[in-house]
Amino acid sequence: MAAGGPCGKKALSPAAGNGRASRSRSGSPSRQCGDRVGDIKRIDWPATLSAAENLRQRQLVQLKKRRQRPAPQRLHLLLLDSSGSAAASLPLAKGVIAELSRHCYLQREQLTLFSFAGERVERRLKLQRAPKRLAPLLQRIGAGGGTPLAEAMNQAQRFIRQARARQPGCEIQLYLLSDGRSRALDQLQPPEAPLLVIDTECQPVRLGRCRTLAARLGADYRHIDSLQTATGATDNQETENE
Repeated sequence: MAAGGPCGKKALSPAAGNGRASRSRSGSPSRQCGDRVGDIKRIDWPATLSAAENLRQRQLVQLKKRRQRPAPQRLHLLLLDSSGSAAASLPLAKGVIAELSRHCYLQREQLTLFSFAGERVERRLKLQRAPKRLAPLLQRIGAGGGTPLAEAMNQAQRFIRQARARQPGCEIQLYLLSDGRSRALDQLQPPEAPLLVIDTECQPVRLGRCRTLAARLGADYRHIDSLQTATGATDNQETENE
């Protein structure tokens, strides 16, 4: 049997005619072998074997590699309860949102923010790459009025459908930050995206409606007390002081 390179037969090695030169250019034989194994895994064999040039010359002169699929875009949709009953916990909720925005910024992920109070649901931040600092925008959100939770969830559903139509394959994470003090809880339907309910209820007497809501909608549940960190507290102070 004819001598071959470290990874197989002599004919498969582009530099097999000069093993000494090959090792001097590419490093150790084991490293060459690892590189070639990685290349082989990326070859699209059906496309390679059917390539016109390979068929014409009856040998593999042209290798076709698989196209690497880009990672799906990740979108974060936040619904912030800014009603009168949530006023006491609104600074804490803003701190959580600011920290989440910073995390999304570092991951180059997209974020949009809606607030709801009284009879209105307002888009505070259009869908975009998450900003590094969200404090100036959050500062402009005040509290007061009722809790139009049903309309906020309806708008979230519409946004999810539109986002998937514009960006097929995108991953959407929905967040609801609320104290759950709404008469519309029984009207809500499970959203068409994973939902995290962040319970902002901080009143002395707690009704626990968000926990019940999360269970009914098949959502994850966290109380805001469990999300408070030193960083979040700092963001909260910046939001209030700017």
